[in-house]
Amino acid sequence: MTLELAPIGVLSTVSLTGALVASAIARPLAARIGAARALNAAAVVYGGSFLLYAFTTPGWGLAWYVAGGVGAGFGIILINVYAVSFRQAVTPRRLLGRVTSVSTTLIRGTAPLGSLAGGVLAEVTSMRATLYVVGVGLVLSTAILLASPLRKLRDLPG
Repeated sequence: MTLELAPIGVLSTVSLTGALVASAIARPLAARIGAARALNAAAVVYGGSFLLYAFTTPGWGLAWYVAGGVGAGFGIILINVYAVSFRQAVTPRRLLGRVTSVSTTLIRGTAPLGSLAGGVLAEVTSMRATLYVVGVGLVLSTAILLASPLRKLRDLPG
């Protein structure tokens, strides 16, 4: 590894501490405030944190990258834990494999399309503008979740 790439590895590693913390506190957090509330909070943290990437600049501005990474890693791990647990709890056992495969295909299968759209947008505008668009999109998707009946629940239905 060349010396010029070392800071990228360090920043990326530090930013992943949010994911480690989330994996450690997912269960106690759900027990304390409720899984539905924790899911909503995780979505807010994820959407807001991802937006921080757009503020990254050289020097001390790299702190925005780390803050965005910590928050986004924290939020996405909690979202996955609670959403998968919810899906497993409400799906009849005989359909769980099908529901999981369809959900996974819809969620991960659209990633290449999003990557393509992001690449085109970055080419037409700029990387920073693209990060703003993605961040705002995540915040808006969080608003959809918060407007759902889930916002009134403490725990996810099981």
